[in-house]
Amino acid sequence: MENPSRVRMSGPLARYGSGSVEELFRLGYTRQSTVRQVHLMAHLSRWLASEGIQVAGLTPTVADAFLTARRAAGYAGWLSSRALSPLLTYLRMVVAAPLPAVAAASPTAEMLTRYRSYLISERGLQPSSTRVYAGRVRPFLQQRERPDGQLRLAELAARDVSDFLLTIVRQRGSAKSDVTALRSVLGFLHVQGIIAKPLASAVPSVGRPQKASYGSARRGHPGAAVRLGAATPQFHGSVQTSPGRRARLIGPVVGQSAFDLSN
Repeated sequence: MENPSRVRMSGPLARYGSGSVEELFRLGYTRQSTVRQVHLMAHLSRWLASEGIQVAGLTPTVADAFLTARRAAGYAGWLSSRALSPLLTYLRMVVAAPLPAVAAASPTAEMLTRYRSYLISERGLQPSSTRVYAGRVRPFLQQRERPDGQLRLAELAARDVSDFLLTIVRQRGSAKSDVTALRSVLGFLHVQGIIAKPLASAVPSVGRPQKASYGSARRGHPGAAVRLGAATPQFHGSVQTSPGRRARLIGPVVGQSAFDLSN
């Protein structure tokens, strides 16, 4: 069986041949698999030389171009990015090839990172709890993203909060699990000076409603809306729409979610 250390190699990768063989053996590759990897490496090295590209220029885009050229040359095997992965991993490990560019974090992701750090350092939450909170408020922040990569938070108003809760209620029929996290992130945004006005009070306080059926509340039963809405007094006082319609619509269902989860 062919010795992988004796595979002839020329071009910019030749100096890394023996090291790659040692690394492949260390990772548990068989002799046969290692020979195939080294032959692939030799072909890549020749192609780089023909293109005038040094190892430092072996970016993911260049690697894809090599694979395209390899297919065009009629090679039948080792034609995927997965086949090149062991070699590229080794070259990056020895700081010969560049690391792939990391995509910039979205504005929502950056804000959630700040929020989670705040919860840990200022509120004493465990990382596992901050993940739950971040997951709950992610959709709220995402809907504030602008095409220019900024978050529209400075102009955030109570109506935006109620509109978000209304969407959640319509989608899931309950918003109780989102209320605490939403109030928390609004408090964070205010403390950090990102929003000028405190909007946490725009989020309803969910208590145990008086006995009333969820179905009657959703059907608009006149008595049910009042009884269930009484569980969210803060909401009625902080969110204004045409004759309190939004408060009557969301309040019952948010309140009912407390009833659902406590029985």
